[in-house]
Amino acid sequence: MRKAMRFTLLSVLVLFACTDHRYPTTLVVADSLCAVNPDSALHLLTQYKDSIQTASKAHRMYYHLLLADAMNKAYVDMTTDSILKEVADYYDRHGSANEQMRAHYLLGCAYRDMGEAPMALQCYQDAVDKADTTNHEHLRILLNVYSQMAELYHLQDLPTNEIECRLTNQRYALKLKDTLRYVRSFELMLKAYYLMGDTDKVISHAEKARYLYHVHRAPEKAAAVCNILIDLYVNRGRLVEARQLMDEFENISGLFDSRGHITKGREIYYYIKGEYYLQQHIPDSAEYYFRRLQHKSRSLNDTIGACKGLMDLYQQLGIADSSVRYSQLYAKALDRQSYIRQTETVHRMSQLYDYQRSQKMAAAEKRSADRAKFMLAMVLAGATLCLIWFIRYRNNEQKRKQEAIAEYQHNLCTLDIMTEETQQLKQHEEEYKTLIEKKEKEINALEQKIGEYQRLHNPLSKVIEKHPVYLRFKGNVAKGSMPSVSEWQQLLHITEEHLPEFYGCLEQWKPFLTEKEYKLCIMVRLHVPPSSMAALLQVVPSYVNKLRIKLLKELFNIEGRASEFDQRIQRMF
Repeated sequence: MRKAMRFTLLSVLVLFACTDHRYPTTLVVADSLCAVNPDSALHLLTQYKDSIQTASKAHRMYYHLLLADAMNKAYVDMTTDSILKEVADYYDRHGSANEQMRAHYLLGCAYRDMGEAPMALQCYQDAVDKADTTNHEHLRILLNVYSQMAELYHLQDLPTNEIECRLTNQRYALKLKDTLRYVRSFELMLKAYYLMGDTDKVISHAEKARYLYHVHRAPEKAAAVCNILIDLYVNRGRLVEARQLMDEFENISGLFDSRGHITKGREIYYYIKGEYYLQQHIPDSAEYYFRRLQHKSRSLNDTIGACKGLMDLYQQLGIADSSVRYSQLYAKALDRQSYIRQTETVHRMSQLYDYQRSQKMAAAEKRSADRAKFMLAMVLAGATLCLIWFIRYRNNEQKRKQEAIAEYQHNLCTLDIMTEETQQLKQHEEEYKTLIEKKEKEINALEQKIGEYQRLHNPLSKVIEKHPVYLRFKGNVAKGSMPSVSEWQQLLHITEEHLPEFYGCLEQWKPFLTEKEYKLCIMVRLHVPPSSMAALLQVVPSYVNKLRIKLLKELFNIEGRASEFDQRIQRMF
């Protein structure tokens, strides 16, 4: 491992030694290492600490920016904001948009580590305000910004704000085509729905997250989601499904060792498993897992789970003294949890009050300083303007009148010219509109002929056209009756049968396609004419053209005509 680290560092140093940079090579190397190996970057920057003291301010600010970035990515808590405030102020005056955004994001991370949630959220919002959503580098930082904001909103018990941040995070992940980041953000929304008490949405989102992980070949992550579903299924009495998910969770998630012990910090699963056996009326197994949680207890939640499980167990067994004992322990644990939550709420309110108070004081001081500067400027400007106005008033008055008359005459001439040009423009617009409509009709007719030609010369299309399902499907369309869901399913089946590779590709696209887009892809592959597509989708032909152009951009990242989309789909496999 050490040899590999040395080789990586040496390779980066050699690469940057031959390149001219406005920053020292060591800092440029550290910046590159931050993304792939933050521990090495932090070690390199720590060794460079003495050398940076005599460097220029630009280099010192860059050094502190990189140091904060490396600490954040290496999970080292930042304990002060003084240096980063200076860094953010410096880059606000001298830095690029990317540097400004990065500085404010890292300042927010420092406030996060210091427990100053309101200040952290304000800094994150400042970073968002400086972002360019067309820049991929900015989008990568925004993914981290909205993820951090969502976590802070979760800690502040603000699930609605948390969900908004998660949705924005997912939108940017899709722009970057980072599907696993998208699914992870989708999964994390479960915490917000838990806070809202909406278990139905928790179940539906967990099931969809599990499905998406399977689609993107991440079975371990899909199995990890099972933990949430197991708890809810057990609570709702869906024990058969819970048992299946328990097997998947324990065998595939990678969270259990060879002896069946779960990873530290996740021991609450023993409570869920104990409840499962309790509902199955297997008290020995239930007690085993409740006791296991009691002995492995690492948090107040674990203690509450163990006490509640044992209380339920002894109530079911009818052992009154043990039931009373654990009910008392359960009540004490709940009281303690309630006290801790009240303390945290008071602390959050205190933070918010201090933040609002400091903001008001800062705003008041700024208004006072601005008012003093304004008054001084007004006095000086007023004296100067009065003198200039008195000297130049008479000379300029006549000149302004002459210029006003000339401008009025010029505007009259311009208005006449513009009126004539407007009439000509309207006439040209009508001519162009008629021409465009004519050409669009010709294009549609040619595309229909091309589709018919391809259909006649495509052996696979002839096989499908002779298929009874396709003939019945086509006959219903000819009669003016829309195909039923069953007929669509049968059409999809023959597509799978005769075009298995295309069907497999289509299934991968399915989560990102609407129902109409999904059906459109099938019809294009089977050489259905555009006019028939419009009838089958119950839309106008122009909408079908726009939809094909849109899918060409989204699926193949190409901007072009609708016929190009048809050609690419029909050439697939």
